[in-house]
Amino acid sequence: MTVRLLRHLVAGLLLGIGLGAVARGFMALLTADPRFSWSGTAFILGLFGVAGLVLAMAHAAKGHHRSRWWKLVTLPAVLLFLGPGLLLAPGVLGMALAASRRVWVRVVGVAVLAGSVALLAVLCETEDEPFTLRTAAGFVVMYAVCAALATGARAALTGWAPKGSAAGVPAEPQRHGGDGPEGGGERRTAEDPLDLDDRGVEERLGVGLVGQ
Repeated sequence: MTVRLLRHLVAGLLLGIGLGAVARGFMALLTADPRFSWSGTAFILGLFGVAGLVLAMAHAAKGHHRSRWWKLVTLPAVLLFLGPGLLLAPGVLGMALAASRRVWVRVVGVAVLAGSVALLAVLCETEDEPFTLRTAAGFVVMYAVCAALATGARAALTGWAPKGSAAGVPAEPQRHGGDGPEGGGERRTAEDPLDLDDRGVEERLGVGLVGQ
């Protein structure tokens, strides 16, 4: 393991733990009696730390032109969305899709994000606690956490080089059938449903959960 890779992984771990602390903060804002146990806090920080670590690992593998099977290393990050963390899932998914360069994917992402906001509004109506500025601040912080997770997930899961470019050499483009050897547009090989045609997503979305 090179020093650069080690720094990459440590940065992901620390950023994940820091984001977990922020997440603990919005939980306190959304709770009328914000008293939490140390064990529960450590568990949440650990979950976010693991998520940051595995996203950083996949991001590093992408930078070294590894196989796309390395994306599977991010699966432990799904544990964030179990239990109460399920409320984060629509926000993260919606923001991740809304950042795509494909129009229809962006439309789906905006719809999912709008549905997430509507769901929270319904949940607030069913609660006995009044909606206050503190509650609103909690939701703002919660969606900021969703944005950070979505950015980190896209940085780790999108923009991978096609097959045939593992050594850093771009794969030979293929032509659409019927266009002939001289005409037609290029298309990417080994289309990846997780890629969403978003090369260079880190530069467009800015600093996310994992850094370079």
